[in-house]
Amino acid sequence: MLQAGDSILVVDTPAAQADPPEAVPLALAATVVTTSIDEISGVSVVTVVTDVEVAKALAARAATGRFTIVVVGTVAPQPGE
Repeated sequence: MLQAGDSILVVDTPAAQADPPEAVPLALAATVVTTSIDEISGVSVVTVVTDVEVAKALAARAATGRFTIVVVGTVAPQPGE
C-alpha cells in the first residue's frame, strides 16, 4: 500500500494487448502526498509532488491511463516475514 512520503516512479505502459516496448519506457519520479479510493468508481487516487517539468509530463500520461506506479527504495518482504 502506498503511503505519504513514498518515492515512486510513474512508468509508461503500452496500450492494452500491445507488445512490450523495445526501448526502456519513460519513468517519472515523484513523491506520494496522499492516497484514497474514489467511492463511486473504485479507482485508486494518488496525489504526488514533483518538480514543474516532470509534473507536465506526468499529467499528460495520467490522462491516458497507461502507466504503472513503482515504489522506489524499499525492499520487498521475504516469504515468512
